[in-house]
Amino acid sequence: MAQKGCTGAVWNPPLGPTWFVVLALLTVCRPLPTEAAILWSASGPVLVGTHEESLEIMTGALRRDEDAADTLYLRFHVSPLSEGPEQQAEIGLELWQGHRPHLRIGKARGAVGYSVSYQRRGATEGASATEMRDLNSARPEPEALQQGLRFEMPRRGRARTFVVKIQFIPDSDDLVTVWLDPDLGPGANELHQPDTLTTRFYARATFDRLLLRCENSSAPWWFSDLALATAFTDFVDISSAQPLASATPIPSGLAFDIDHWPLVHQDQPLSPSALAVSPEGYLWLGSEEGLFRFDGRRLVRVQPEQVPLRAIRHLAADSTGALWIATAEGKLGRLTRNLWQNCPLPLASQPPSLRALITDRTGQLWLATTTEVWLWQGTQWRPIPQTPPSTNEIVTLLPNPDGGIWRVSAQGPLELLAANPSRSLPRPSEPDPARWLAWSTDASGHLWLATPDRVLQINPKQDAPQWQTAWQAPT
Repeated sequence: MAQKGCTGAVWNPPLGPTWFVVLALLTVCRPLPTEAAILWSASGPVLVGTHEESLEIMTGALRRDEDAADTLYLRFHVSPLSEGPEQQAEIGLELWQGHRPHLRIGKARGAVGYSVSYQRRGATEGASATEMRDLNSARPEPEALQQGLRFEMPRRGRARTFVVKIQFIPDSDDLVTVWLDPDLGPGANELHQPDTLTTRFYARATFDRLLLRCENSSAPWWFSDLALATAFTDFVDISSAQPLASATPIPSGLAFDIDHWPLVHQDQPLSPSALAVSPEGYLWLGSEEGLFRFDGRRLVRVQPEQVPLRAIRHLAADSTGALWIATAEGKLGRLTRNLWQNCPLPLASQPPSLRALITDRTGQLWLATTTEVWLWQGTQWRPIPQTPPSTNEIVTLLPNPDGGIWRVSAQGPLELLAANPSRSLPRPSEPDPARWLAWSTDASGHLWLATPDRVLQINPKQDAPQWQTAWQAPT
């Protein structure tokens, strides 16, 4: 008998202490030109959420006080996850001196578009002393143009880059120039940036700290590529201006920047047994010690009150943004913002029989036991018929980007379920399931298998697909 629905109560996930994670964020490396004067940088990316305190990203490494008379350039990249106008939201990069914020670039409270808020020299502390200004954009909203303005509203899927020039004036307000999504291609400079994306104003811009903030927003924002430099050209891309000596592709010649975060909790190493990425961009890790959330900089333990989470074996994020969690003790539940709900396992499934918990391309949740596949339909699990019926032991499930789910069995071919037409793929060229370490599919629909000494790949779209060795360990 199928068990109906999920039960639970509201809980407030604690912020908890910040831990660090041993993960590698890989991005293709581009060397800086030797003449560049980057004074400070933090490549990120960092996800800043609305339920967190502002994130301090620099303290004392670089500062400017009232005696400063030079010029600095600031760059950062944003990728909003919010939709539509949010007038009360307060989001962006902040320049602080001591306990006072002097300048915020991003989205000011009271504005609907990209904007700045700032204080002038001699202003008293408090919200009434803060001024706000919309930023000019080369992609203004139609309603902005009707008002003779050029503001642009932040939207999900539309990333933007800010470059800020601060000309410090001793004992006076500083001259600030903001370019919203300027041209940073080869040969670009600040003189040739159009006025349509340029905003100038005077503000107090002295600082000794940099913070990231996201308040009163319906969704978090990604921040990345933060840097302070001495010239606009320090941010200009010179890669196309200096082509490689040879145009021949180098299959194994990619270089990577690798950032490491020690994964420790109370001085004990953590060993993640499950990973998932939620729609807002958080990386979730499940381990013997519990549940952790990583935003690109901070690893925070999430522990529901009166619902201890230990020995997590499976994580999956569905289309609603809920995080599904299965533990070795047989506990299954979902976490949606501040709500934890206990949910039933299909029939009398025992923890050792749970083999996979995944979401497909539409965000639907699938579960596999030793020999059965189930689909969550909002209130209960529905068994998926397998034609012909299979008694082969299921190893895992894989989402197919073109629709359906791949069932990987210890014996026999790989079967595509819930798709029309159904199809199958040959078993991997590595015959021993005990050597199948990890499975994955990519956006093109290719299936990948990692073994201790090889990475295998197969393209289901070929007429007669066969497993190929994509990488092999040196002998």
